[in-house]
Amino acid sequence: MTGGEPLVRSGAEEYVKYLSDLGFADLSMTTNGHLLAERCAGLMAAGLHRINISLDSLSPGKFEKNYADEVV
Repeated sequence: MTGGEPLVRSGAEEYVKYLSDLGFADLSMTTNGHLLAERCAGLMAAGLHRINISLDSLSPGKFEKNYADEVV
């Protein structure tokens, strides 16, 4: 799963579960990690196998600006 930031969408866990139930053997997600701490356990329980964290910047200020631009 990728495209924009999947964790800003409601229902990401349900979508992972849906794909897992369809029989996909290896589910992976690319995220900037901003919302990962609070959603990781639910994603793993739903059937997510791997997470790729893509960092726009190691600078907290630049990251927050890029994240805010993406969400709008």
